[in-house]
Amino acid sequence: MNLVVNASEAIGERSGVVTISTGAMDCDRAYLSEAWLDEQLPEGMYVFIEVADTGAGMEAETRTRIFDPFFTDQVHGARLGAGCGAGHRAGHRGAIKV
Repeated sequence: MNLVVNASEAIGERSGVVTISTGAMDCDRAYLSEAWLDEQLPEGMYVFIEVADTGAGMEAETRTRIFDPFFTDQVHGARLGAGCGAGHRAGHRGAIKV
């Protein structure tokens, strides 16, 4: 849910689209090497959830910090940000690709 709220806020006050996709895919070493993960995950079949939006995107500096605990670039700073998703990723032995 946090990813959807973040995507919606990235669009701002203008019209936009948030897309949620799910599925399963065969991930090879090349794909996994581009993902954010703590351990060497084996190649194989993985389920995924993808949240995309038509917002302006993130600056490079923001992308380097999005998984820091309690980091947010929101003015109100009331949420945990993507760091919360990193905890879910670790609990399910998965990866995150931005």
